Formats: sequence, structure tokens, C-alpha cells
Amino acid sequence: MIDFILKFIELVINILNALLIPLIAIIAAYIAYQQYSINRKKVKLDLYEKRYNIYKTTKKILFTVTQDGKIELKELKNSIIGIKNESKFLFNKEVVQFIKNLQENSIKLNNLNNERIKTTEQQNKANELTNWFTDNYINLEDLYNPYLSFKNIT
Repeated sequence: MIDFILKFIELVINILNALLIPLIAIIAAYIAYQQYSINRKKVKLDLYEKRYNIYKTTKKILFTVTQDGKIELKELKNSIIGIKNESKFLFNKEVVQFIKNLQENSIKLNNLNNERIKTTEQQNKANELTNWFTDNYINLEDLYNPYLSFKNIT
């Protein structure tokens, strides 16, 4: 009887030893998958933060022009050139083109303001550009929403 119990215990130990290696492999695979999942979410969050910074800068430029009717050339250079270059890698062509238009219209408006708007034609161009900034400030979220929606992050 003791012999039977010892053989049974030995059998159980052998079975547990045989199951230990696959169990360790399963646990390691689970940990690896969790790390992969966390890293994917981190990359998406980092991408979101970069896109959000471009959105904030764009909104700030549009707001400044909408409020003041102008933008300083120094602020324009510091803001737009950085986001224009970075946006090529973070957004589709529509957003990149919008930022390019933002830069061009900012320069045009700045030039008109520097010329001290003398003619009715210049005033109409300045008003048209200011309206462009106002309209795009109002509709900016629609342009960036596909990239900044939280349902697209996870």
C-alpha cells in the first residue's frame, strides 16, 4: 500500500513537472501580448498628442486673426512652419493643404495690413481673408475630428 502511494505521488510530481513548462510558456506569452497591447496604445496616445498640439496651434492662429484681424510675422513663422512640416507625417493631404492655405492666407493678410490698406479693393481682400479665418475657426473641429476622436485612439 505504501508502495502504491509513493508511486502515485511520484506520478503526480512527474505530471506537474511536465505541465510546468507549458504553463510558464503560456504565462510568458500572455505577458508578451499585454506588453504589445500597452505599447500599441502608447504609440496611439503619442500620435494623438502630436496631432492635438498641431490642432491647438492651428486654432490659436485662427483665433488670433479672428480677434485681432492680423497676425505678427514672428508668431507666424514660429507657429506655422513647425506644424506645416510636422503635419505631413501625421495627417492626410486635406489637413496638410489646409495648413498650407493657413500659412499663405496669413502672409497675405499680414502684407495687406503692412501696406496700411489704402483702396477699397485691398479692404475687400482683407475682409475676405478675415472671413476665411473666422469660418475656418468655427469649422476647425470638423477637419481634425477624425484624428482627435477618442474612439479612434483605442
